[in-house]
Amino acid sequence: MVGDMVDRKSNEKKKATYSLKQLKCPHSNVCLDLGVYSSEFLRGFRSLDRLKNDTNVQDYVNEDNLNSKLQILQSIIHNIALTTMLKSQKNDTQYLYDNMVYEFFIGMMLNTFLQTPNVIKTINIFKYKSFEHLDSIVSSIKVTNKELKQCLVTVNKKNYRTLFENSCKDYRLYCIELLLVPYYNDIGYYYNSLQNSDVQSFWKYHATSSLFQLYSFLRTYQRIFTHYDLNSGNFLVSFLPGYYFKYVYKENGETKTTFESPYLVKVIDYAQSVVEKLSQGIMKQICLDRDCQPDCGTTKGYYYMNLNTNLGINVSQDLSTLQFISNYKDRFPIPDCLRTLLSLVRYTPNHEVISSEYPYIENIEDAYQHLLACLNQNPWTYGNDNTLKFYGTFIIQTDIVESIESLSDTKRKKNTAFKFIKN
Repeated sequence: MVGDMVDRKSNEKKKATYSLKQLKCPHSNVCLDLGVYSSEFLRGFRSLDRLKNDTNVQDYVNEDNLNSKLQILQSIIHNIALTTMLKSQKNDTQYLYDNMVYEFFIGMMLNTFLQTPNVIKTINIFKYKSFEHLDSIVSSIKVTNKELKQCLVTVNKKNYRTLFENSCKDYRLYCIELLLVPYYNDIGYYYNSLQNSDVQSFWKYHATSSLFQLYSFLRTYQRIFTHYDLNSGNFLVSFLPGYYFKYVYKENGETKTTFESPYLVKVIDYAQSVVEKLSQGIMKQICLDRDCQPDCGTTKGYYYMNLNTNLGINVSQDLSTLQFISNYKDRFPIPDCLRTLLSLVRYTPNHEVISSEYPYIENIEDAYQHLLACLNQNPWTYGNDNTLKFYGTFIIQTDIVESIESLSDTKRKKNTAFKFIKN
């Protein structure tokens, strides 16, 4: 594993200091993303004092988003600069929005239960002091960290009852903080920028392995997790400029495939996601609040969620990305095997197919098996190519997780974990 960040010689009572050299990463967010951190380091995220008062908050995207305001935050923790993203709701009664309390709990559960490099870490939940404070942040062109801190209060994440009690009445006032992937494009970029040589290279050499990363992750957790909103904007292809990774996928101790790629796939936005049993438990707790009645899950702060619908695991739902790509397969310079694979996708929203008709792709297992076969026909390696440097190896276990309870078993958890070994 990558080296531990803790300075073992320092007194625990003293403020620890770190450097990127000690962390052995070219970017601090990469260190945090790959699990190179200590509990002491993460405690630094609890306080908003880590935000420098004289630094401006930056907008994450330029285009107008109907329901969310995304902003980039620059933090300093133990002398290390880290970048995070704040996701707030726009205070406009014209729209019904995702519930940030629900998304926060789902994100924290994914942090805990899903042993994978393919999810974005959820870090914090905050609350705006009032709708006026919310408006002053999401409507302003220029906001300083000092102004942001004056508008937010830290939420006691351990006091779940308080979060549940206010999540319908005040749901627009909550905002969540996520770890920002430093270098990425969403898959939509690769649809629309075909004139770019890097994009052409992606489709020709790395599209199959990137899709395999996605559907291997979804297949491992298909019985306990469904994303439900896997559109092109929620499928990120991250990278580390100047470097490439080696991937080794194992199941039941056997290596299933090995390949090299400059890309690491990330899945984001869990507002509509379902985690087996836990999602319904959260919703039931939230819906006990009188402010959520009588239409909890329909008009009271949960536009997409409902206790009676959309709360089940669906092994076909997350084929949506593969279906979208298949609609444009003739535009891309992709391998023949992937082109044939995409022509076999059968997807209907909210329709589940447990036992599919061969050779069609109608669920996550089908997608995984077809992508694995394509990948093993011609796995990409860099060989003597010196344009990129080798950064490290991901060893990813793909044994299927049967239930949330099974992850409490040490052996099972080990079989679904990943390791990153620095070069």
